[in-house]
Amino acid sequence: MTGGWLGWTDGRLRLVADGAGVVAEPVGDLPRERLGEVGFAVGRTWQLLLPGAGPPRLLVSNDGAGWTALPPPPVRGPASVGLHPDSGRVAVVEAGWLHAWELAGGWRTLPLPGGAVWVGEGTDGEWWAVGSRPSRRVRGSDREAAAWRGAGGEWTSVAVRPSWCDAYRAIESGGFETLQAADARAEPVVLASECAWFLEDPSWFLFTSRGDGRFAVQRLAGRVLVRLHRCTGGRPVAVTADGELWDWNGRRWDERGSAAGLREIGHRRAPYRAHLAPGDPSIYGVHVQTRDGREVRTPVRSEDRGASWEAVDLAGALAVAAWSAPPRATTPDAGAAP
Repeated sequence: MTGGWLGWTDGRLRLVADGAGVVAEPVGDLPRERLGEVGFAVGRTWQLLLPGAGPPRLLVSNDGAGWTALPPPPVRGPASVGLHPDSGRVAVVEAGWLHAWELAGGWRTLPLPGGAVWVGEGTDGEWWAVGSRPSRRVRGSDREAAAWRGAGGEWTSVAVRPSWCDAYRAIESGGFETLQAADARAEPVVLASECAWFLEDPSWFLFTSRGDGRFAVQRLAGRVLVRLHRCTGGRPVAVTADGELWDWNGRRWDERGSAAGLREIGHRRAPYRAHLAPGDPSIYGVHVQTRDGREVRTPVRSEDRGASWEAVDLAGALAVAAWSAPPRATTPDAGAAP
């Protein structure tokens, strides 16, 4: 088995491995109207984020069969959650603070640099914080993109220095005010920002480290970034909301063409969004579209790196999310119970 879906039937979530049917029931009692708030990620570990009345409910598993609930994170207000299944860590970010779940030490609360809004993983247990700082380069704005790296609450500023041409284009297009995503688990480091006037322009910008210490900047015109992914060997892949996969070729990001087939799913002229779990060559995902006021969730699969897609029947289960297991990850055995 190389992947599958997280499905929902009658208020319960179930794992549906490709070709093996229902293999586990991680949790129950989740209303349909909150399925869009579920987070799910698979790597060396399995991680599940469920919405609740208070702090987020987090469950972890070593194999996708037996699930353990984590203690609630010590948040005091609104927070965002980052799942990191390869390391087994979880990052919960609220204003000014990082609550980090470590497999060996439970929850640790660390102060964030002023202006940091998101945290991603680096190497050797480091975290990378991204956000903004008082502007020195962006005319007409009091903030500019900033990043920090550190561990144990000690942060060191990272110079986000594009070429003059890239910086000018990013500033003029609204992409240099605030970084909102980071993946520094391997080279190249990838950072990302949303257009400052995103209601008018949904474009995102990818900042990719180069060997000379600078960052190349590329605008994904009209595309909304939803995920930064690493394939086997650390190769970076960016995933946009329309299901397009972007591969880094060493100089720039190239469209793979995966969105073309997804546009053929459902009503071709109606807007949709896709949630993909990239693999190589198998990719699993969920195509989400609203038709006549009702959300339709279609499980999809590609066996050729996104060149073509097929809709899959989950035997009555509603598709919530998907996973594509890397070669090192463990997938659940058919018939396993939580």
